[in-house]
Amino acid sequence: MAAARFTRGAARPAPAPAPAQRESKYAGISASIPRDPMPSIGEYRFKVEDCREGYNKGTCTESFKITLRILEIFSGGVGHAVGDTVFVVFLTSGPAAIAGLPRVVAFCAATAGFDPTDAAGYDEFDPERLYVEACSGKANTYSEAVGGVNPVIGAVVDCAVTRGKDTPTGDYYREYAWTQGQV
Repeated sequence: MAAARFTRGAARPAPAPAPAQRESKYAGISASIPRDPMPSIGEYRFKVEDCREGYNKGTCTESFKITLRILEIFSGGVGHAVGDTVFVVFLTSGPAAIAGLPRVVAFCAATAGFDPTDAAGYDEFDPERLYVEACSGKANTYSEAVGGVNPVIGAVVDCAVTRGKDTPTGDYYREYAWTQGQV
């Protein structure tokens, strides 16, 4: 076996790069906003505190998250009091999108003052659904026209919450009927 030849002044190979620092499992993660409790069966008047889109990396699903403050309880509302905060989440991707997307539009239409039976009026107001997108916190031409703010924050809506099907976890799905609230 031949011995390796080394000569003085020969270029040395570049040092190996330092091993990459392991990215934290928390990189890119924001603090979660609690989404419990959801409203119990009843009729309410809510003030919209926050709306945003969410993404669950584990299930690869997108959602529309609504934070509401209870202004009045007309009936039901077991476990809630005026002033409580409740959360509503609609899935907007995957198989649940077929139900979730129209529910988001119904909520946004109510915040804009449209009766749920006036689909034609709402379609005329928001044909491209830019208002809905602005309600999710995304910047677009609608949100820019209203000063770059989420137009739904502070809106007052009335809602009848009814019991839907049971969930596999022992809870139940909630059905929401939104209408414009009176201040």
